[in-house]
Amino acid sequence: MHTPAQLIALDKETVKLLVQSRSNNIRVEDEKAPPLSSVQFAALVLLVILIAGAVLALMEARYLFVLTQLLGAVGCFFYFKVLGNDAKLKVHCERLISEVDADAAKKANSVEGSIDQLTELIEELVQREHSIADFARSVIVCFDKDLSIDSVSPSCMGLWGYHQFELIGSNLSKFIFHEDADHFKNVLRIDQPIEFVTRLRKQDNSVIDVSWYVEWSTQFCKYFATADDITDRMTLERARQEFIMQLTHDMRSPLNGVAMTLDMVNEGILGRVPFKVADSLERAQKGLSCVVELINDILDVEKIRNRQGRIEASKISMYDLSRSTVNALQVVADERKVKLDLVGEDQSCFADPKLIKRVLNNLVNNAISFSPEAATVTVKIERIDENVKVSVSDRGPGIHPDYHTIIFERFGVVPQVANNNRVSSGLGLWICRDIIRAHSGFIGVDSIPGQGSTFWFLLPGNSLT
Repeated sequence: MHTPAQLIALDKETVKLLVQSRSNNIRVEDEKAPPLSSVQFAALVLLVILIAGAVLALMEARYLFVLTQLLGAVGCFFYFKVLGNDAKLKVHCERLISEVDADAAKKANSVEGSIDQLTELIEELVQREHSIADFARSVIVCFDKDLSIDSVSPSCMGLWGYHQFELIGSNLSKFIFHEDADHFKNVLRIDQPIEFVTRLRKQDNSVIDVSWYVEWSTQFCKYFATADDITDRMTLERARQEFIMQLTHDMRSPLNGVAMTLDMVNEGILGRVPFKVADSLERAQKGLSCVVELINDILDVEKIRNRQGRIEASKISMYDLSRSTVNALQVVADERKVKLDLVGEDQSCFADPKLIKRVLNNLVNNAISFSPEAATVTVKIERIDENVKVSVSDRGPGIHPDYHTIIFERFGVVPQVANNNRVSSGLGLWICRDIIRAHSGFIGVDSIPGQGSTFWFLLPGNSLT
């Protein structure tokens, strides 16, 4: 027989089975022999006791008579106890079943309420998503690797002039300005989220500038992109670029004439220069070189920015590109009596060779300039996980940690530059940073004052599809 504590631990079905089993047992017993009622059993016990008492009295066995009476009393007690427990068990089981039914109904109502709340929440989120897509100032596009448009937000009607049904199923390259179509496809080969600018032809045949942010989803095997109309901003940017290009060009022409004149004077072509004047001419020539370098850097910045985020990417050998840069700067290294060393194995990546060579040239040239005589500048190529890392190490004065970030900002310079008699515009590393970022890479420096510096950049090495 189960105790109440054990019954509470049983679930609803177990309790029902227990009660059913008890009922079945009772039915089986009923079929075999109908049980006596309590009164009949008591009368029978008393009759047995009286008969046994009479027999024993006649036999003068008084002790056995007393024992027989006790046994009869115990039998009556257990019988009534069992009957009472059976009744209590049945009542308790019925109460347990009712409680389980009530609890199950309560939980079912609670679950049903939660499902209703979740459904309402999902409907609300869907409505918000549709409202955001309808009124967004960006066009949200989903397309596959073949540039077939899978879905597009309703805002395309107001921003591009096309209905959704005109775009879905079409190839996105049909709407990209024809001169930018190849660039659009090449940029998508970079296996990382990327931001770039192309032109797009609207329904009315007008051309707008569009800033794209594209990310590949491996889960859905689709590209998800946002496209913002930045025509007004690009118009102002082009006007600014034209002004700077014209200004720097007008400044560079006369400055080059002045520089040539100073060179002729210093070399004595225009006559003998007094000793006292020669020192002043040398300082003037250095200052002029600084201005010319600044102008050249500004022009380089504008040329890079004029690409509008375009990267003419192709598969390149980083070792071959580094070797070409080292060979081109060997003359400069020989003048400084510095040795150039290229180490590492060949690694390939997907990048713009002209821009990456610009970065290598700047880093190696800086390392040569800041290295003491007989020092070695090491260019190392290696693979770090899925990336290609190129580092340029020198044995120069080093850079204090406080300047590790500043030197990559516009016009960021280190005070020690003056100690090497080298002028700097502070734009070279800033240009390098922009180029590496355009490739979805990273650039940095590891340096301890007095122990040299190692400038490095990281490019995605698995970007080829």
